[in-house]
Amino acid sequence: MIKKLSIILIMLSFLIALLFFLYTYISNKKIEKNINEYIEQTSVIENEEQNEIVEVQDDDKEETKKKTLNYKAIIEIPSINLKQGIVDVTKNFNSLYYAVSADSSSNYPDEVGNFILYAHSGNCNYCYFKKLKNVEEGDTVYIYYNGVKYHYEIYDIYNIDKTGKAGVIRTDTEHYVTLITCLQGTNDKQVVYIGKLVDSTNY
Repeated sequence: MIKKLSIILIMLSFLIALLFFLYTYISNKKIEKNINEYIEQTSVIENEEQNEIVEVQDDDKEETKKKTLNYKAIIEIPSINLKQGIVDVTKNFNSLYYAVSADSSSNYPDEVGNFILYAHSGNCNYCYFKKLKNVEEGDTVYIYYNGVKYHYEIYDIYNIDKTGKAGVIRTDTEHYVTLITCLQGTNDKQVVYIGKLVDSTNY
């Protein structure tokens, strides 16, 4: 009896692990699809093949809106293999559960100022900044926005108290990106990464 129970428990554990793997795989594929669609639809480098991909029937457009997120931009950090959609933060911060979120006071990359982004760290599926702890000064951050790929370089990393507020750079002459997340292993600290625009190219 005990042996049979042990076998059943092992089989259930295996099934749960398999279902979790499938869920994670499908979620990641959906995110990848949404990212690729955003880049295709906002690209300013046009050709006949791209036009064929973008053109769809009105009914298909309505169906797509229901199934995909409305990304405002895409963030890519090659050193940690991160490529994720960005949305404007919602009032109750629920946006953190499905994308990297842009602070309401942010200036998007096409404007002078600071593009302020935050996401959860940790080990959950929606902890999009979980590997941010491995980013170092000199690492590259790309932001894809409205047909332009903005290239930033991280030049400063520092910790702050978790108070709900963070002092960030305010400027009317330069372009910055600021990444904020919780400092892993603590409950009362956050870590801030500052990057400065290096160049930009059309995509």
